[in-house]
Amino acid sequence: MIALPDSLCYLDGEFLPLNQAKVSVMDRGFLLGDGAYESIPVYGRRLFRFDDHMARFERSLGKLEIEVDLDRETWLARLRKVIEAFPSGDQLVYLQVTRGVAPRSHLMPLGLTPTVFITTSERSVPTPAQRVQGLA
Repeated sequence: MIALPDSLCYLDGEFLPLNQAKVSVMDRGFLLGDGAYESIPVYGRRLFRFDDHMARFERSLGKLEIEVDLDRETWLARLRKVIEAFPSGDQLVYLQVTRGVAPRSHLMPLGLTPTVFITTSERSVPTPAQRVQGLA
């Protein structure tokens, strides 16, 4: 997968070039892996099984007790904006939500604002030889 450094991404309410996106080193996702992610294939600029992927993502966030104040239509609008700005029609969209920024502690703090991140990259498809031999 190839992400272009100046491709459009979404971070905490703002669309900006990927190379300008900054997440705090005190984010619990960075420090403790406290978050969830979902990857959604895009074929011809169309999300593949969006509702199924979002249901799984929402389940994961629910199990982690991370509340994101975005409905499906809002997610879809933000995803589409990032997808449309990317030069290739076949992509892999990546969504990540973390619990947010807090002092490092294993206790789960309450009332944090989650970090919400969306990016996309070109989908790489293994060659027939790679499928037989493996990628590693």
